[in-house]
Amino acid sequence: MSLKKKLFARRLLIIAFILLSISAPVVVGAVEFEDTSPLRDYLDYAEEHNPGLQSARLKWKSALQKIPQATSLPEPKLSYAHFIEEVETRVGPQEQKIGLRQKFPFPGKLDLRGRLADANAEALFYSYQSRKQDLYYRVKSSYSEYYNLGRSIAITRDNMEILKNLEEVLRSRYATNQSRYSDLIKAQVELGKLDDRLKSFLRMRPALRARLNAALNRAPEAEIPFPRQLEENEIKFSRRQLQTMAREVNPELVEIKSRIEQEKIRGDLARKNRYPDFSLGVDYIRTGEARMGGVSDSGKDPLVAMITVELPLWRGKYKAEEREASEMEKSFQRRSAQKENRIISELQYAYYRYQDAVRKTSLFQDALIPKAEQSFRAARTAFEAGQVDFMNLLDAQRQLLEFSLALEGARRDRSVALATLEQIVSREIVINEKNKSIQKFDKTRKGDEQ
Repeated sequence: MSLKKKLFARRLLIIAFILLSISAPVVVGAVEFEDTSPLRDYLDYAEEHNPGLQSARLKWKSALQKIPQATSLPEPKLSYAHFIEEVETRVGPQEQKIGLRQKFPFPGKLDLRGRLADANAEALFYSYQSRKQDLYYRVKSSYSEYYNLGRSIAITRDNMEILKNLEEVLRSRYATNQSRYSDLIKAQVELGKLDDRLKSFLRMRPALRARLNAALNRAPEAEIPFPRQLEENEIKFSRRQLQTMAREVNPELVEIKSRIEQEKIRGDLARKNRYPDFSLGVDYIRTGEARMGGVSDSGKDPLVAMITVELPLWRGKYKAEEREASEMEKSFQRRSAQKENRIISELQYAYYRYQDAVRKTSLFQDALIPKAEQSFRAARTAFEAGQVDFMNLLDAQRQLLEFSLALEGARRDRSVALATLEQIVSREIVINEKNKSIQKFDKTRKGDEQ
């Protein structure tokens, strides 16, 4: 894309930001989240209120304004001189002089400066995108942990109610010598263990709530209800496709690529600086009437055209600029290779964690928990009929509790792994719930800018 087209696109982008700012004013004051509030509400709130992200966005928008500055000619210079002692000439005394100068950089320098500013703005754009994806990950992971805690508390309370009912049954039976005292003690011990686990969960709530509020830029103690459900979206991209997406659109990698391009342009500009800039000017001199009469051209004001050439004699300076740009380019290339390896390894591990969490979710939800529920109901019926002892019933109840907590943990791990993958590829990679279509992989940044 040519520089003129890029500049035009930047201006359209600035106008779009202004219109968005007018149509979507910032919400002032606390926002009350409900247990049915979707994750999207949390993400939108965090994006709107996070000062670090706003700072990165403003820094990028500020860099956009440097492009027209870099591609503009230097300001012309207007000078005025008044002769304190008039210079006497044949046609009359010179009284005043007005001059106008315009500097012109060597052809190609302005274009390179514009491309340099554009590459810097592009790097800052992807820096902003990287911070936004980091923020999204913090919100998603904190939201998932908070959901898991809420479900763990609810499941533990439900199991405590079951044990309390069983304890009452054992008390009645023990009073009539139909049950052993050891069974009653075991039920009370198990109830105490569940109560301790519940208290640990409840004490954890302020910490996880503060973590989620921090991502939302809210007060740590601001109230947030436990989310009612966690979205279970399905990835429709293979691991190889995700790796390709990460290499091409990961904001950290693309930012480094923009920096590499910036240093290449800086080197080209340093080589271009070896060529001279020049200035064109004109001087107008106000001349009075000649003191002697009959002089031809008496009082005629002369007009002088001028050209000035800057001589780039200090070659060492320009060679140093070239070497500096070359070394920085190599530095960014090394950093790019290292970061790409790290990102791809993180993606592979996150993809494994996602697949493993999907497997566990299906295993607990569709197989183990239904069987554990059947086992518990059968053990309870047999216990009430006096066919099995209390330990069999207690083991069945423990197993159902652990499977239920493990299911919620797998759902949390699935959500966190998905958040990691989306952070790496900087895209939504799941089925859209509204139209059941896969989010398209767009290699350009046009949609992100708008």
